Amino acid sequence: MSPQSSDKTAVRPGRWSDLFKDRHFLVAAGILLVAAVGFNYAVNGLHIWLTKQPVPPPAIAKFEDQRLVSFPEHLGGLYMLSKGIKGIPDGVIKEKKANLEELGTLLHPMNWYYSGFFQDDPKAKMAMRLDLTYYTGLLDAVAHVPTNCIVAGGGTIIDDQSGSVEMQVPSVPAPWSKINVQRTAWATRDEHGVEHRYFQYYLFSLNGRPSDSRYQVREVLMHPLKKYCYFAKIQVAPTPLAPGVPDLDPKTSDELCRDFLMYALPDILKYLPSEQDIRQLESGVKAGAE
Repeated sequence: MSPQSSDKTAVRPGRWSDLFKDRHFLVAAGILLVAAVGFNYAVNGLHIWLTKQPVPPPAIAKFEDQRLVSFPEHLGGLYMLSKGIKGIPDGVIKEKKANLEELGTLLHPMNWYYSGFFQDDPKAKMAMRLDLTYYTGLLDAVAHVPTNCIVAGGGTIIDDQSGSVEMQVPSVPAPWSKINVQRTAWATRDEHGVEHRYFQYYLFSLNGRPSDSRYQVREVLMHPLKKYCYFAKIQVAPTPLAPGVPDLDPKTSDELCRDFLMYALPDILKYLPSEQDIRQLESGVKAGAE
């Protein structure tokens, strides 16, 4: 670079003093200063939380590689599928690391999952699959729902049989005794080209309250006045255990889901922080403490 070109880019000694004499510069700087002070006041004075604090699971929950291992094998009149040779129930599903990464389970050490099969008759050709996924300490987590996975796996969503279903679950107290559950109906074809229809159901525990809306989950996670946040997806699916099991209709499938939740929901809620736990955290008391 020549000395002449260097002189053109050099900073003049009086440049900063000239800026401070510029009225427009002073106005802009003042606005930025007021905005910065106001932002800090809003964050500190109004208790706005830009990051969410994690909600620890209840003390009853025990884990191995972020898989819940203390969930009971008996849920009222239901029991997990028969035990295997090594004493691990055949009904237990251990997810691979790649699946956990895709689901976002590994994004926080307090996240966890559980998957298992339950039935009420060892001779039955149908079981209920239960999947629990727990997320906390995340600001912008995306709630996974069955629709995405089904379509990715080659299934077809049956729109006119999918939607929110109201269910009465008197085995648990309000607000869980009357819940809305999202039903997802879908179809796939076997190797012979025969179409089979299936149903999956899900809802969320959102800081201890039931919700079947993934958008409400996103709204609460982004709420600036919420310091502690978690959500857990409760997913249930009637699952045939052998070929040739007749397809279910929506009414029969709904009844199976409701009956399963009657047995399972009291135990499920023991492993999820309640509204009271969240209030205790907000007041400085450890979740799950008496």
